[in-house]
Amino acid sequence: MSIFATAAVALTLGAVGGYAVGSEKGVAAASASASATRSTLFSSAVSSCGSPAGAQFGDGGRTLTLRTRGAERHSSGMSVQDLRCILAKLGASDAVISRMSATRALDGMQDGQWEGISASWTYHPDDGLNITLTMN
Repeated sequence: MSIFATAAVALTLGAVGGYAVGSEKGVAAASASASATRSTLFSSAVSSCGSPAGAQFGDGGRTLTLRTRGAERHSSGMSVQDLRCILAKLGASDAVISRMSATRALDGMQDGQWEGISASWTYHPDDGLNITLTMN
């Protein structure tokens, strides 16, 4: 449910006898609740997959950067299995996952979206797959 839909539900539920009861408070509370839920989405997904190395949060929890290990000897990051776990917890579409899997170094920056999340990524065999997820 979007923030706007949540606010509309709060307004509807707060209306009694044709008068809005605490409508401003209801909208503010609904928006705050939706924002809080959305800002914990990334951290919940990462922690439920074992909090692997290579996950970094930004923008108050609204951005998540995921880095997989590459072939480079000193490359660090998460395993592909950890990445798949996190993307599954976030509800990533099969189409976006397929595009990520097929990305080559020559393809440059790629992007995709699903259910309120925007993704951009690059791949290089030495550095691995680097993904930035942002809540819309």
